[in-house]
Amino acid sequence: MACFGAFAQTGALTIQFDNVVGNEDLVLHKKTYKNALEEEFTISLFQYYVSNLCLIKADGSEYVVPQEDSYFLIREHDAKTHTATLNNASAYSAIRSPSAQRAHRRAAHARCLT
Repeated sequence: MACFGAFAQTGALTIQFDNVVGNEDLVLHKKTYKNALEEEFTISLFQYYVSNLCLIKADGSEYVVPQEDSYFLIREHDAKTHTATLNNASAYSAIRSPSAQRAHRRAAHARCLT
């Protein structure tokens, strides 16, 4: 998963999620991938929540986005869900999500198990 953020003139932050397998774009049903052991696999469903977002200012101070505004379901099969928008975010220079970090660790762990 790659995550890109862009600040708009309106003070909104739009985050775009681009799901990948290794260095390749994730393609459901049609593409076959290989894991570290050269075993082939195909992905038919890929979805996850991004939550508990934290915006970070250039000075290092942080703002935790309220929970009611901080849950996004990303579904690979639905391009409309590949972006998340946070309003009033123009004063921040970075973003952190513990849930995305946990998902990345789980994916790395899953690669080790296959």
